Amino acid sequence: LLSDAKSRKKIIKSFRSAVRKIAFDEYGHYAIVALLDSVDDTKLLWKSVLGELLYGDQTEKALTAAVKTDLLCELLCQKHGRLPILHLLVPRSTRYFHPQHWSHVWAEDIRVHSKKDAAIRRKELLVPFADYIHQSLFSGDEPGTDVIVNYESVPTIVSLLSSPYGSAVLTEYLLCQDIAEEYRQAAARAVRSVVMELLHFKSKSTYRKSVVAIDHEDTKANPVERLLMEKDDGVVLEAVTLRTLRILAARCQEFRSELEANLDDSLKSTIRRLQGDIILDNLSKTVE
Repeated sequence: LLSDAKSRKKIIKSFRSAVRKIAFDEYGHYAIVALLDSVDDTKLLWKSVLGELLYGDQTEKALTAAVKTDLLCELLCQKHGRLPILHLLVPRSTRYFHPQHWSHVWAEDIRVHSKKDAAIRRKELLVPFADYIHQSLFSGDEPGTDVIVNYESVPTIVSLLSSPYGSAVLTEYLLCQDIAEEYRQAAARAVRSVVMELLHFKSKSTYRKSVVAIDHEDTKANPVERLLMEKDDGVVLEAVTLRTLRILAARCQEFRSELEANLDDSLKSTIRRLQGDIILDNLSKTVE
């Protein structure tokens, strides 16, 4: 933070091929967040910091769709690695950045070499990040259907929904008003599609066949079923998943609209059976 622009560039270059390792570290992630919060050269930040966070030490063009989603899942579901991304979505939010631990990073009196407005810096990083997430996870969804065309992203969406760390990133992405509305709508459709498959279990659906086709070793596998768990009183939604859906049903208009449009009496009954009454409570004013 005290370094001038030239010194910061040297620091960033010294991180080459180690950005993900540093970001995943208990203490190293402070350095990555500090760079995103203070360096004015956003092109350099995207190429050498965020870019490497998202696709490792390879170039984006060299990655297959499956590798992209695997790297994303690993990053967003990692306790420390997700924090630079959350800083882009909700800068300095006390939900994720406790003042006691981050006050030295946020101190303004030591930012003598940061000239660019923080909002502009964030926008210049958030826009390409949102583009990448959309293209990697949500661009394949097909409006007006219950099918996600980009089937390779389904396991990643499932992992995000079932991870306490990944679900937070997914939630903030859907709630971030600075991300294009069409991107948030596409993400809401994708999440809703996964949830609908979870609740309906259409054994012969195109969705299920395509998901099964991904796993060549187990022809009966369905990653969506990982969102369920067995209890003494029957099958219920995973607690993390239930909490995520509750928040989205209450606070995300795009997700509410998608769910409301497809919530019939049969599905309401299924949600209640899975102990999801709290989801319905958040929709009751407009649905029931």
